[in-house]
Amino acid sequence: MPTGHYSVIVIGGGTMGTAAAWELGKRGERAVVFEQFGHVHTKGAHSGQTRVIRHAYAEGAGYVPLVLRADELWERLEVEAGTKVLHRVGALELATGLGSDHAQRARASAAVYDVPFEWLDADEIRRRWPQFRIGDDWEAGFGERSGFLEVEPALRAMAASARNHGIEIREHEPVQEWGTDGSAVWVRTSQGRHTADRLIVTPGSWASGMLPALQLPITVVRKTLFWLEVKDASRFDPDRFPVFIADRPGLEFYGFPIFRQPG
Repeated sequence: MPTGHYSVIVIGGGTMGTAAAWELGKRGERAVVFEQFGHVHTKGAHSGQTRVIRHAYAEGAGYVPLVLRADELWERLEVEAGTKVLHRVGALELATGLGSDHAQRARASAAVYDVPFEWLDADEIRRRWPQFRIGDDWEAGFGERSGFLEVEPALRAMAASARNHGIEIREHEPVQEWGTDGSAVWVRTSQGRHTADRLIVTPGSWASGMLPALQLPITVVRKTLFWLEVKDASRFDPDRFPVFIADRPGLEFYGFPIFRQPG
């Protein structure tokens, strides 16, 4: 026998599942999120303290409307939760003539949607941010309204709002299988069987197991974060140092100001 019927079931309570829960709550849906670990954990793509938010998207101009909309929603979440999650320290996209084109692609996407993206030469970069030691062949694009998001406060704020609107977030309840019976979807978890009118599947790196029929070509890789000890750490405070992104052939890397922990 089903243990509960919902308008929407969400499989996976990471970034995308939590965001879905927040939106479903605002829409007045009766929904549940099943998360195999505790909410906010260290095993998903959302792990870590901070994430870059940028508006000039090198990966393609099609992302720009999405991130502009996301920016609006982060601001609304801050107002609703009474907590700050978005820090507009600016984002500097660095480039050289040695086969790096990330910054140029970001510049092109910004132009499509008239997103402010100031283009700077090496002298101006060094004048504004002497922390960067770069050669004369370097250039950069700077997005003043970009910056970084605090991961855990953002996720907890979205989840709190979702719960306040009646959304269940059931932790440590992994989904074992799901299917349809013609009129509804069903989900079987470690605790029982549930049905819903609709299903949202947001399992991250577990997508291949949750969506086997799609035969998704997913390769799960580990991304290692590291912190560098610096002298005169105050020079790298958020009010003096931006998020930065740089690339060379075969290598892309990015970093943050010092925020709430050394390095």
